Amino acid sequence: MLTDLEAADLIIALKDAEHRPLLAERFPGWEHRTENWRVDDVDVVPPDIVLDAIYAEVEKLVARLRRLA
Repeated sequence: MLTDLEAADLIIALKDAEHRPLLAERFPGWEHRTENWRVDDVDVVPPDIVLDAIYAEVEKLVARLRRLA
């Protein structure tokens, strides 16, 4: 997994409150190198809402990457 992190140009975590502590525990220092999208897990929010939120975030990411190209 560390090699995956090192090779990545962008690391996205869907829920900051859940994934940042996990990254800090397992891969210290990497928790500050992620982009966090504030998307709740399906155990908190219905799947259709989660998928809509992910879709919206992906659209924003694609638009941002297009501006950089």
